[in-house]
Amino acid sequence: MLADTPLVKNLENENYVSVLLNGKSSLEERFAEIDANEVREWMRNLQNESVPVLSKMKKLIKFSELPESLLSVFEQHLLDQKQSSKITAESSSTRMIGECDSPQSAALAIPA
Repeated sequence: MLADTPLVKNLENENYVSVLLNGKSSLEERFAEIDANEVREWMRNLQNESVPVLSKMKKLIKFSELPESLLSVFEQHLLDQKQSSKITAESSSTRMIGECDSPQSAALAIPA
């Protein structure tokens, strides 16, 4: 897939095109409104104001398996949370017999 393919595919979405056209009848009409000098000035200012990318961030950007790695970390975190919640729920639902208020509640506290 070419890098620009998602942008072209968006042109099949009527809502996207409507926002893009901003009341104009065609892309040609919309692009005719663009002042090339203004764009050049904006790009120049952007280059002057940009923050250099840290070397560690550059390594992360180049890491081709980053999405899969992040997904794995999040999935493990969710599993850990579920296990932690399950242990907390189990421990709070069963009290020790000595902690019970009466013999009747002690009988209710013993899991079946």
